[in-house]
Amino acid sequence: MKWNLVAHPRASRPPRHQVAVSPMSPWTADTWEFAFEISGAHSVRWPSQESGRGQRRDGLWTTTCMELFIGSHEFSAYVEWNFSPSLNWACYEFSDYRIAVARGLPPVEVVPRVSFQQLGEVAMLRVQLRNPLCIDPHDHKSRDVMSVPATALTLGWTAVIEELDGEKFYWALQHSSSAPDFHRAEDWIAKMQRSEST
Repeated sequence: MKWNLVAHPRASRPPRHQVAVSPMSPWTADTWEFAFEISGAHSVRWPSQESGRGQRRDGLWTTTCMELFIGSHEFSAYVEWNFSPSLNWACYEFSDYRIAVARGLPPVEVVPRVSFQQLGEVAMLRVQLRNPLCIDPHDHKSRDVMSVPATALTLGWTAVIEELDGEKFYWALQHSSSAPDFHRAEDWIAKMQRSEST
């Protein structure tokens, strides 16, 4: 399966690039591997890599950044992941729309594996996520609100792409608001396919 994202119509001109997301291997309940594919890569401003290994960083969305929102129809809680071509990443937990949980950043015991490669006009950002819901293995009760079957999760694939002239484009599966807003759960319309889970 391949998810093709659409750009928010707010931009002053059409983008010179396109964005799609594909699962890269069979998914299990606690390991997901996927890739963002960006065509028209020469038009994009790519963040530089600080080192060969990414770090947890805030504010990645201020320039080119790929994102994943994970929620469900049953609960208002959700998790947001950010992945940068710099190899840096971020993870946030919300109890409801844009309400960050009081206990701070969710635990991430296994750092996401992020790689980035550009070949001509196509760039690929690959991610391997362990424990994508950030459930603390030492305190399952703290995250039972998200303990739903993997096939019942809703996924919001999104991206902020900054082109070389500074214009930013906001990509998602769909846009239900007049301004870009990736936190709107009604736009998380992708589902984990049964063939991608165990």
